[in-house]
Amino acid sequence: MQAAPNTPWYRSSALAAAVLITAGTLAYLNSFNGPFVFDDEPSIPGNASIRSFATAWWPPADGGLTVSGRPVLNLTLALNHAVSGELVWSYHALNLLIHLAAGLTLFGLVRRTLRQPVLAGRFAGDAQPIALTATALWLLHPLQTAAVTYVIQRAESLCALFYLLTLYGFVRSVEPGAPRRWRALTCTACLLGMGTKEVMATAPLLVWLYDRTFIAGGFAAAWRARRGLYLALAATWLALLALVLATEGRGDTAGFGTAVTPAAYALTQVKAIAHYLRLAVWPAPLVFDYGHGVVTAWTEVLVPALLLIPLAVASLWYGARRPAAGFCGLGFFLILAPSSSFVPVATQTMAEHRMYLPLAALTTLAAVAAWRWQGRRGLAILAAVAVGFGALTAQRNAVYGDNIGLYEDTLAKAPDNARARALLAEYYVRAGRPGDARRELERSLADEPEVPEVLNNLGLVCLRQGDNARAVGCFQRALALRPRDPEFANNLGNALVQTGRIAEGISQLESAVRLAPESVDSRFNLASALAQGGRAEEAMALLSTLLTRHPKDAGSHNLLGNLLLAAGQRPEAIEHLTTAVRLAPANADYHNQLGIALGRAGRLREALAEFEAALKLDPVHPSAAKNAALARQRLGGY
Repeated sequence: MQAAPNTPWYRSSALAAAVLITAGTLAYLNSFNGPFVFDDEPSIPGNASIRSFATAWWPPADGGLTVSGRPVLNLTLALNHAVSGELVWSYHALNLLIHLAAGLTLFGLVRRTLRQPVLAGRFAGDAQPIALTATALWLLHPLQTAAVTYVIQRAESLCALFYLLTLYGFVRSVEPGAPRRWRALTCTACLLGMGTKEVMATAPLLVWLYDRTFIAGGFAAAWRARRGLYLALAATWLALLALVLATEGRGDTAGFGTAVTPAAYALTQVKAIAHYLRLAVWPAPLVFDYGHGVVTAWTEVLVPALLLIPLAVASLWYGARRPAAGFCGLGFFLILAPSSSFVPVATQTMAEHRMYLPLAALTTLAAVAAWRWQGRRGLAILAAVAVGFGALTAQRNAVYGDNIGLYEDTLAKAPDNARARALLAEYYVRAGRPGDARRELERSLADEPEVPEVLNNLGLVCLRQGDNARAVGCFQRALALRPRDPEFANNLGNALVQTGRIAEGISQLESAVRLAPESVDSRFNLASALAQGGRAEEAMALLSTLLTRHPKDAGSHNLLGNLLLAAGQRPEAIEHLTTAVRLAPANADYHNQLGIALGRAGRLREALAEFEAALKLDPVHPSAAKNAALARQRLGGY
């Protein structure tokens, strides 16, 4: 829609949308090259279900992955995988599109709310600039990077989009003469949100609160007027319940059966919410990972409680006496309730991404307050703040540019975070800095000797350095602390095999496969251990099954090819080894193994070409030079 002549630009919906889209895109443009971090890795590269749309509807239900019990989220990851495989750019692009769509929906929701009859007399004339300011603050706030730049926290932003669409669809559905499609949008968005993240559980309640506050004038009146709609919204809880039950407490990481008690978690949330409120006003320091520490004594949260309790009481009082004034406060606490009340989320007791949608309540209050204080001048001041927030967002995106930098930043702000130290060590290992990694892990273990991630990563470093006995001990302690962790079982199995305790290693690897049936790594490692234990037939059968599900796994093709070669099945061996080289052409070992198979089949010139390819990739390869020399000798010195 084009602005009418003499109409200020900020009253044009199309121009307002263009401003929001442009500002949001500029703020996040430098996020597209950021790598997968933390929970991205098991949920995206390590998530076999997203490699096909057919399996994406059934995300892994074990291990407490971010995608567990969230099929809609998993389906969007499958879409990205179809577009760019494991190249990260498309994942960031879709995250930004979701963020922008949520922002535009928020803009429409706030604008239409301010034009409701109960508010129109005061706000209708400036509803659009107020909504634009509130949305710009929300869209550009650096707190949002935790749910936009951090790829897998799409769970939060996508759920928020469906939450906002549920509310927006409801607002449109109650307008005079509204077509039925708006009611259908409300229910569909609510159902999709339930399949995205558990935070959506409160959406039907917030719709009812909205109806009571701005439309019907009372809860009973809202129920009488739209009973069918509320029954349909309530029915979406059944889908959420089924998904939650299917994951058994998100792999024992959430719910009342975790190591964190409801009382300790509730105390921690008093501290957390007060901290989130401070970050909403002054977004520094932002911390990627707060760890899993909990508050154990009420005296630790006395000061935060002095802030939080009056805010909660004021929200309830205004909600009862002056509903329109109390709606944002009640909405803030209601949206936070599933993740930030008394139901423990043991792996993340504090997390900035939880403020993604609740922040909208605060920015809306800020915009309304600024308008009432100074009118459009107040909105202009907040617009300048939003521009500053956009610059801070771009600056924060840069921190996500590499994993080592991200975790060094985290530890600079939260030096007691044992998990962050463990993960920094893991990335040091990947960067070829095992000494730095072991230093960090030993320090972390001295501070907190019972953190399973630290023990696991120290075990990996020790294994890399040849300290196999220490590695086995670390993995055993980690697994004792978290018996159902498939990664720990896999690592312990590998360590036992490397120390010559093959039967014990096979047992642990079988356990890892039971815990994570879709894990390619665990199945591959079990096959390798079976082969080393003289059970080649079982190993080949396992690899054949694995390749049926994952035909592009180069390592499995290579191992199966070697086993077939040892069994005298040269044509089949060459076929699999050739596939391994095609899938991973930069792997010198695969070229060397293919060369050996070709040589045994009498195809010496082809074998020599593979040995030379291996040497080109790795000039000091331990056997390729010798194999190439033998091939030349057999070719008559060619």
